[in-house]
Parts: sequence; structure tokens; C-alpha cells
Amino acid sequence: MKGRFSFKSHAKEDELWNRGDEILDVLRVAKDDRILDAGCGSYGKIIVPAAKRGIKITGLDISPTAIKLLRTRLKKMQIGKRCKLVVGDINSLPFKDSSFDKVVCIATFLHLSSLGNSINELSRVTKKGGFLYLATFKNNKAAINLFYQTIMKLGFKTMRVYFYSFENIVKNFELNDLKVIKVWSTVGFLPFYMNLGYSKIFRNKFSYKKIEGFDPSAHTWSFLLKKL
Repeated sequence: MKGRFSFKSHAKEDELWNRGDEILDVLRVAKDDRILDAGCGSYGKIIVPAAKRGIKITGLDISPTAIKLLRTRLKKMQIGKRCKLVVGDINSLPFKDSSFDKVVCIATFLHLSSLGNSINELSRVTKKGGFLYLATFKNNKAAINLFYQTIMKLGFKTMRVYFYSFENIVKNFELNDLKVIKVWSTVGFLPFYMNLGYSKIFRNKFSYKKIEGFDPSAHTWSFLLKKL
């Protein structure tokens, strides 16, 4: 429908994968690392760049449709040989303890009602000394999120569902033997997905900017963590 927001029409795949590459660099991923992308979706933000590097990676998503679409995408790109795709729930991961060297979970926590349980599961499958990149957590006190919480209470549907305090997030990390190494704050008037297709205009401008460090007014936070 003309004029209707479409993720596909606004989001550039190359830009998504470039950002995935940046996250792999932050994690200092080595070729023999075992990687989990929990909540991988159909675009493979982490899966595609990891596969292009020849890294063994597992993608998990609760949606069979998303997994099917991603499997088709990887096959067309001829990079699916080192990728394992699984339908599963982050709150009950179908993997043994300490299965992965690095774990990534992006743009999924807004859909999860049980923050503590999901962080516990992601920590459980990470090896001691391994690293996790977890994002994005919605700040329940940010102005734009207060707006979303209000319209949700009024019965309107929105992409955003669950919101957290910084203190609650960090407390759950501590309870699950996860040490915060770095935190990034995303600030601005518009959320990430509204700016994705217009990064040349919006990135580092007033509407969308990701900065290193903790900003209490940020609408989202991202974390690099180490499993103790």
C-alpha cells in the first residue's frame, strides 16, 4: 500500500550487514569461535556477515517463517554451509551449557516479558570468559518511550512492548555472572528502525545518535558483557 511503512523498503540490507560487521569487530570474533545469534530474524544482521567471514554460527528465532526466509536468503547468497538455523525460544534455549564463545541478541528484548529468564539463558549457553553483545533495551523513562507506553495503555498496537530501567537491567546481568565491559546509549527523537533507511541524513544528527557511555535520557541501551 502506498505510503505505508515497510521495513523492506526503508531498511537497506547492506547497511544492516555493515552494522552486523561492526558488532563482530566489537566482539573480536575469531574464526574458530562458536557464535549464537539469538533472535536472528529473517535478514540475518549477524548471520550474513559472520558467514561471509567463514565463521561457524548458529541462528535461533521463535518464528519458523523467519528461519525459512533466512535459510532461503543464505542459499541464494551461497554462504549457508557454516550456518545452523534453529527454531526456538530464548527463554528455553535448546543448547547445552557453555556451548558458545560469543552470543549476540539484538532488537529482541522489547519482545520478551521475562527479562531475568532470557538473560539467564543467554548467560548459561556462554562459556566462561566469553562475550555477549545484548541490545536493545528500552529505557522506561525516556520521553519517546513514555509516549509509546501511553498509547499502548490506550489499546493501540506498537512495535515496542517491554521497557526497563537501567538499574533492573544491570541487576539481572550481575545475578547471571555477566560483567558490563561497555555500554552504548542511543539518543534522539526517532527510534532506530525509523532512521535505518536514511542513515546518510539522520545518523549522528538530532534524530538518531549512538554514543559510547551511559546516558540516562537515551531511548535504548546496548551492552558488551563478559561471562565471569
